[in-house]
Amino acid sequence: VGEGSVTIGDLNGDGEVNTKDLTLLSQRIAGWDAAIVEAAADLNGDGEVNTKDLTLLSQYIAGWDVELG
Repeated sequence: VGEGSVTIGDLNGDGEVNTKDLTLLSQRIAGWDAAIVEAAADLNGDGEVNTKDLTLLSQYIAGWDVELG
């Protein structure tokens, strides 16, 4: 699931979408100053980074049939 050189959902830029990314997104939404790849954070493409993206990422990591981006 990629967009150019950015993989949607890979918030830490390590080339994988996993629970590390989920943790970073949770921290960002909670207001922490978590360093993330901004272009990878809007998982549903609605122009906002919020709990909808967090839910979608959780489902993706759990193996649900969802698309990111």
